[in-house]
Amino acid sequence: MPAQKPKSPGSPRPQRVLRDDSTARVIAKTDFPRTRLSLAQDLARLGVRQNDKLIVHTSMRSLGWVNGGPVAYIQSLMDTVGPEGTIVMPTQSGDNSDPGDWRHPPIPDEWIDEVKRTMPAYDPAVTPTWRMGTVPELFRTMPGVYRSGHPSGSFAAWGRGAEEIVANHGFQRIGEESAVARLYDLDGKVLLVGVGYDRNTSFHLCEYRAKTTTFVPELMPLVFDGKIEWTEVTEIEFMDDESLTSLGQAFEAENDVVFGQVGSAESRLFDVRNCVDFGVRWLDRIHGG
Repeated sequence: MPAQKPKSPGSPRPQRVLRDDSTARVIAKTDFPRTRLSLAQDLARLGVRQNDKLIVHTSMRSLGWVNGGPVAYIQSLMDTVGPEGTIVMPTQSGDNSDPGDWRHPPIPDEWIDEVKRTMPAYDPAVTPTWRMGTVPELFRTMPGVYRSGHPSGSFAAWGRGAEEIVANHGFQRIGEESAVARLYDLDGKVLLVGVGYDRNTSFHLCEYRAKTTTFVPELMPLVFDGKIEWTEVTEIEFMDDESLTSLGQAFEAENDVVFGQVGSAESRLFDVRNCVDFGVRWLDRIHGG
């Protein structure tokens, strides 16, 4: 086949037709492209520092249009805390749980036994996140990231001490053996980017520590020799989004919370220890503990 004659420099470029209305809306609301560098600068202005230990919750779309998408955003986080800092994200796989408890949506009762029997065993390297967004799903796969072993409530961590932070994650999702408790011990910080207090996982540690918390039995798909054994463990009844928001508003009114913009996203930065200690007092007070 004869070689095709190259187009002259003045020839019109072929147009790629990619229809993505959601991205078009993000572009329309973005005044200038967000980049790895610009996002790192925004994070630094917010108060994120070298060597910080962060637990991060993000709405990617709230940042505006980012050149490089979640890759550039995660790199900006790593750049800002540096190699001696630490980044933690919840990488929960809530569909890796007792199907009899699924509510949004439920499955037919007659499916439950078969789903439990055939559910794939949890594998930290393979099991995807569920309804967590693009940032945690990408983060868990990046070089140098370690992920904990809880089948439905895992955390992933990168940086100094990452492996130790997610090691030995016990039966409870966000209890004393979780990454949140380790960040409490390490005087870490919470970073909320484009999300509210209803996404602040650290508030759930308060529930394990409050005197008034209700504990309930739960079936957990533990893995032994590569196979699932449904095992009864003790878990808490987690606060709903409305309660988390109310707790966050009360916390914000009485504690130091730094506000700023990361890209287009309204963002907050505050101490893990302060929010957990406040949450314990708040829960015990409103429940009469």
